Amino acid sequence: MVKQRETYKKRSAKDGYKTCSKCEENKAVSEFHKSKANADGYNYYCKQCVKNYSKWKYANDPDYRAKIKNYNKQWVIDNRAHVNARAREYAAKRRATDPEYVERHRMYDRRALDRNPERRERNRIKSKEWYFEQGVAYKQKYNEQRRHRYANDPEFKQRVYVSILKRQRAMRGGDISLTGEQWETIIEQHEGRCVYCGCIPQVMTVDHVVPLSKGGAHNAYNVVPSCSSCNSSKNSKMPEKLQMKIPVLTDFEEL
Repeated sequence: MVKQRETYKKRSAKDGYKTCSKCEENKAVSEFHKSKANADGYNYYCKQCVKNYSKWKYANDPDYRAKIKNYNKQWVIDNRAHVNARAREYAAKRRATDPEYVERHRMYDRRALDRNPERRERNRIKSKEWYFEQGVAYKQKYNEQRRHRYANDPEFKQRVYVSILKRQRAMRGGDISLTGEQWETIIEQHEGRCVYCGCIPQVMTVDHVVPLSKGGAHNAYNVVPSCSSCNSSKNSKMPEKLQMKIPVLTDFEEL
Protein backbone atom coordinates (compact mmCIF):
# COMPACT_ATOMS: atom_id res chain seq x y z
CA MET A 1 0.00 0.00 0.00
CA VAL A 2 2.83 2.37 0.93
CA LYS A 3 4.64 1.45 -2.28
CA GLN A 4 1.53 2.22 -4.33
CA ARG A 5 1.22 5.64 -2.69
CA GLU A 6 4.87 6.44 -3.41
CA THR A 7 4.41 5.39 -7.06
CA TYR A 8 1.28 7.55 -7.35
CA LYS A 9 3.13 10.56 -5.89
CA LYS A 10 5.93 10.13 -8.43
CA ARG A 11 3.43 9.97 -11.29
CA SER A 12 1.17 12.78 -10.06
CA ALA A 13 1.12 16.12 -11.87
CA LYS A 14 3.95 18.35 -10.73
CA ASP A 15 5.16 21.64 -12.22
CA GLY A 16 2.90 21.11 -15.24
CA TYR A 17 4.16 17.58 -15.98
CA LYS A 18 2.91 14.06 -15.24
CA THR A 19 4.17 10.50 -15.80
CA CYS A 20 1.91 8.16 -17.80
CA SER A 21 1.19 4.88 -15.98
CA LYS A 22 1.18 2.98 -19.30
CA CYS A 23 4.17 4.20 -21.30
CA GLU A 24 5.88 5.72 -18.21
CA GLU A 25 6.89 8.83 -20.15
CA ASN A 26 6.96 12.22 -18.42
CA LYS A 27 4.66 14.53 -20.42
CA ALA A 28 2.98 17.89 -20.08
CA VAL A 29 -0.41 17.76 -18.35
CA SER A 30 -1.99 18.96 -21.62
CA GLU A 31 -1.25 15.44 -22.93
CA PHE A 32 -3.66 13.94 -20.34
CA HIS A 33 -7.43 14.00 -20.18
CA LYS A 34 -8.90 15.66 -17.11
CA SER A 35 -10.39 13.37 -14.43
CA LYS A 36 -12.22 14.38 -11.24
CA ALA A 37 -11.61 10.90 -9.81
CA ASN A 38 -7.86 11.56 -9.34
CA ALA A 39 -6.38 13.92 -6.76
CA ASP A 40 -4.25 15.78 -9.31
CA GLY A 41 -7.24 16.19 -11.66
CA TYR A 42 -5.78 14.21 -14.59
CA ASN A 43 -6.15 10.68 -15.96
CA TYR A 44 -3.55 8.00 -15.21
CA TYR A 45 -2.84 7.42 -18.90
CA CYS A 46 -1.77 9.93 -21.52
CA LYS A 47 -4.01 10.72 -24.51
CA GLN A 48 -1.85 8.69 -26.90
CA CYS A 49 -2.03 5.55 -24.77
CA VAL A 50 -5.81 5.95 -24.39
CA LYS A 51 -6.08 6.34 -28.17
CA ASN A 52 -3.96 3.25 -28.83
CA TYR A 53 -6.05 1.18 -26.41
CA SER A 54 -9.30 2.39 -28.03
CA LYS A 55 -8.00 1.39 -31.46
CA TRP A 56 -7.01 -2.06 -30.19
CA LYS A 57 -10.38 -2.60 -28.48
CA TYR A 58 -12.28 -1.39 -31.58
CA ALA A 59 -10.41 -3.92 -33.73
CA ASN A 60 -10.78 -6.86 -31.33
CA ASP A 61 -14.07 -6.38 -29.49
CA PRO A 62 -17.23 -6.67 -31.71
CA ASP A 63 -19.56 -5.40 -28.97
CA TYR A 64 -17.44 -2.31 -28.38
CA ARG A 65 -17.19 -1.70 -32.13
CA ALA A 66 -20.99 -1.89 -32.52
CA LYS A 67 -21.44 0.45 -29.56
CA ILE A 68 -19.09 3.06 -31.06
CA LYS A 69 -20.77 2.85 -34.48
CA ASN A 70 -24.22 3.35 -32.96
CA TYR A 71 -22.96 6.27 -30.90
CA ASN A 72 -21.37 7.95 -33.93
CA LYS A 73 -24.51 7.40 -36.03
CA GLN A 74 -26.73 8.93 -33.35
CA TRP A 75 -24.34 11.85 -32.87
CA VAL A 76 -24.53 12.67 -36.59
CA ILE A 77 -28.34 12.57 -36.45
CA ASP A 78 -28.44 14.84 -33.40
CA ASN A 79 -25.91 17.31 -34.87
CA ARG A 80 -26.94 17.28 -38.55
CA ALA A 81 -26.70 21.08 -38.96
CA HIS A 82 -23.16 21.15 -37.57
CA VAL A 83 -22.07 18.19 -39.74
CA ASN A 84 -23.50 19.79 -42.90
CA ALA A 85 -21.85 23.13 -42.13
CA ARG A 86 -18.45 21.48 -41.66
CA ALA A 87 -18.90 19.47 -44.86
CA ARG A 88 -19.77 22.62 -46.86
CA GLU A 89 -16.78 24.43 -45.39
CA TYR A 90 -14.43 21.57 -46.29
CA ALA A 91 -15.85 21.28 -49.82
CA ALA A 92 -15.50 25.04 -50.39
CA LYS A 93 -11.82 24.94 -49.38
CA ARG A 94 -11.13 21.95 -51.65
CA ARG A 95 -12.94 23.55 -54.61
CA ALA A 96 -10.90 26.73 -54.18
CA THR A 97 -7.53 24.95 -54.07
CA ASP A 98 -7.90 21.62 -55.90
CA PRO A 99 -9.21 21.60 -59.53
CA GLU A 100 -8.96 17.79 -59.64
CA TYR A 101 -11.37 17.58 -56.69
CA VAL A 102 -13.93 19.67 -58.60
CA GLU A 103 -13.63 17.59 -61.78
CA ARG A 104 -13.73 14.29 -59.86
CA HIS A 105 -16.98 15.23 -58.11
CA ARG A 106 -18.51 16.55 -61.32
CA MET A 107 -17.81 13.26 -63.10
CA TYR A 108 -19.10 11.27 -60.10
CA ASP A 109 -22.37 13.22 -60.11
CA ARG A 110 -22.80 12.69 -63.85
CA ARG A 111 -22.19 8.93 -63.61
CA ALA A 112 -24.58 8.67 -60.64
CA LEU A 113 -27.35 10.42 -62.59
CA ASP A 114 -26.70 8.29 -65.68
CA ARG A 115 -27.04 5.13 -63.59
CA ASN A 116 -30.26 6.34 -61.98
CA PRO A 117 -32.68 8.12 -64.38
CA GLU A 118 -35.32 8.28 -61.63
CA ARG A 119 -32.95 10.29 -59.45
CA ARG A 120 -32.27 12.63 -62.37
CA GLU A 121 -36.01 13.19 -62.80
CA ARG A 122 -36.49 13.77 -59.06
CA ASN A 123 -33.73 16.37 -59.11
CA ARG A 124 -35.34 18.14 -62.07
CA ILE A 125 -38.74 18.23 -60.33
CA LYS A 126 -37.16 19.44 -57.10
CA SER A 127 -35.29 22.19 -58.97
CA LYS A 128 -38.52 23.27 -60.66
CA GLU A 129 -40.37 23.47 -57.34
CA TRP A 130 -37.53 25.48 -55.79
CA TYR A 131 -37.41 27.82 -58.79
CA PHE A 132 -41.12 28.62 -58.61
CA GLU A 133 -40.85 29.26 -54.87
CA GLN A 134 -37.65 31.32 -54.82
CA GLY A 135 -36.62 31.70 -58.44
CA VAL A 136 -37.55 35.36 -58.92
CA ALA A 137 -35.67 36.55 -55.82
CA TYR A 138 -32.70 34.32 -56.67
CA LYS A 139 -32.59 35.60 -60.25
CA GLN A 140 -32.58 39.21 -59.06
CA LYS A 141 -29.74 38.45 -56.64
CA TYR A 142 -27.85 36.53 -59.35
CA ASN A 143 -28.23 39.42 -61.84
CA GLU A 144 -26.99 41.92 -59.25
CA GLN A 145 -23.93 39.76 -58.62
CA ARG A 146 -23.24 39.51 -62.36
CA ARG A 147 -23.60 43.29 -62.83
CA HIS A 148 -21.23 43.92 -59.94
CA ARG A 149 -18.73 41.40 -61.33
CA TYR A 150 -19.09 42.84 -64.84
CA ALA A 151 -18.25 46.31 -63.49
CA ASN A 152 -15.25 45.20 -61.41
CA ASP A 153 -13.75 42.17 -63.16
CA PRO A 154 -12.12 42.99 -66.56
CA GLU A 155 -11.56 39.30 -67.37
CA PHE A 156 -15.23 38.45 -66.80
CA LYS A 157 -16.29 41.49 -68.82
CA GLN A 158 -14.13 40.30 -71.73
CA ARG A 159 -15.66 36.79 -71.59
CA VAL A 160 -19.18 38.21 -71.69
CA TYR A 161 -18.25 40.46 -74.62
CA VAL A 162 -16.76 37.53 -76.58
CA SER A 163 -19.84 35.38 -75.89
CA ILE A 164 -22.22 38.10 -77.12
CA LEU A 165 -20.04 38.72 -80.18
CA LYS A 166 -20.06 35.03 -81.12
CA ARG A 167 -23.84 34.89 -80.80
CA GLN A 168 -24.32 37.99 -82.94
CA ARG A 169 -22.00 36.65 -85.63
CA ALA A 170 -23.86 33.30 -85.64
CA MET A 171 -27.18 35.09 -86.08
CA ARG A 172 -25.86 37.38 -88.84
CA GLY A 173 -24.46 34.42 -90.73
CA GLY A 174 -27.73 32.45 -90.73
CA ASP A 175 -31.47 32.80 -91.07
CA ILE A 176 -32.91 35.32 -88.56
CA SER A 177 -36.43 35.53 -89.96
CA LEU A 178 -38.36 34.89 -86.70
CA THR A 179 -41.06 37.52 -86.15
CA GLY A 180 -42.97 38.51 -83.03
CA GLU A 181 -46.24 37.15 -84.45
CA GLN A 182 -44.65 33.78 -85.19
CA TRP A 183 -43.25 33.62 -81.66
CA GLU A 184 -46.69 34.34 -80.16
CA THR A 185 -48.19 31.62 -82.37
CA ILE A 186 -45.57 29.12 -81.22
CA ILE A 187 -46.30 29.88 -77.54
CA GLU A 188 -50.06 29.51 -78.12
CA GLN A 189 -49.56 26.20 -79.93
CA HIS A 190 -47.71 24.83 -76.88
CA GLU A 191 -50.32 26.32 -74.51
CA GLY A 192 -47.75 28.51 -72.81
CA ARG A 193 -45.81 25.52 -71.51
CA CYS A 194 -42.13 24.63 -71.60
CA VAL A 195 -41.66 21.99 -74.30
CA TYR A 196 -39.10 20.08 -72.18
CA CYS A 197 -40.68 19.83 -68.70
CA GLY A 198 -44.27 20.96 -69.33
CA CYS A 199 -44.31 23.71 -66.67
CA ILE A 200 -45.92 27.14 -67.14
CA PRO A 201 -43.05 29.53 -66.34
CA GLN A 202 -43.36 33.10 -65.19
CA VAL A 203 -40.94 34.14 -67.93
CA MET A 204 -40.83 32.23 -71.24
CA THR A 205 -37.53 32.11 -73.09
CA VAL A 206 -36.60 31.34 -76.70
CA ASP A 207 -34.69 28.10 -77.12
CA HIS A 208 -32.98 27.12 -80.37
CA VAL A 209 -33.36 23.36 -80.83
CA VAL A 210 -30.22 23.32 -82.98
CA PRO A 211 -28.01 25.87 -81.16
CA LEU A 212 -26.79 28.94 -83.03
CA SER A 213 -23.23 27.91 -82.23
CA LYS A 214 -23.83 24.67 -84.19
CA GLY A 215 -25.33 26.36 -87.26
CA GLY A 216 -28.95 26.55 -86.15
CA ALA A 217 -31.22 29.25 -87.53
CA HIS A 218 -33.14 31.92 -85.65
CA ASN A 219 -36.41 31.21 -87.42
CA ALA A 220 -39.83 29.77 -86.63
CA TYR A 221 -38.74 26.23 -87.55
CA ASN A 222 -35.92 26.08 -85.02
CA VAL A 223 -37.27 27.84 -81.90
CA VAL A 224 -39.45 26.49 -79.11
CA PRO A 225 -40.73 27.97 -75.83
CA SER A 226 -38.69 26.93 -72.82
CA CYS A 227 -38.44 27.86 -69.16
CA SER A 228 -35.21 29.47 -67.95
CA SER A 229 -34.13 26.34 -66.06
CA CYS A 230 -34.42 23.97 -69.05
CA ASN A 231 -32.88 26.54 -71.39
CA SER A 232 -29.88 26.95 -69.09
CA SER A 233 -29.53 23.18 -68.67
CA LYS A 234 -29.61 22.61 -72.42
CA ASN A 235 -27.19 25.49 -73.10
CA SER A 236 -25.49 24.87 -76.46
CA LYS A 237 -26.16 21.10 -76.55
CA MET A 238 -28.63 19.04 -78.52
CA PRO A 239 -31.69 17.75 -76.54
CA GLU A 240 -30.93 14.08 -77.15
CA LYS A 241 -27.45 14.48 -75.71
CA LEU A 242 -28.95 15.55 -72.38
CA GLN A 243 -31.71 12.90 -72.54
CA MET A 244 -34.29 15.69 -72.82
CA LYS A 245 -37.60 15.30 -74.63
CA ILE A 246 -37.27 16.13 -78.34
CA PRO A 247 -39.63 19.10 -78.96
CA VAL A 248 -42.28 19.15 -81.69
CA LEU A 249 -41.50 22.08 -83.99
CA THR A 250 -44.18 24.31 -85.44
CA ASP A 251 -44.99 23.82 -89.12
CA PHE A 252 -46.25 27.18 -90.37
CA GLU A 253 -47.09 25.75 -93.77
CA GLU A 254 -49.97 23.83 -92.17
CA LEU A 255 -51.34 26.88 -90.33
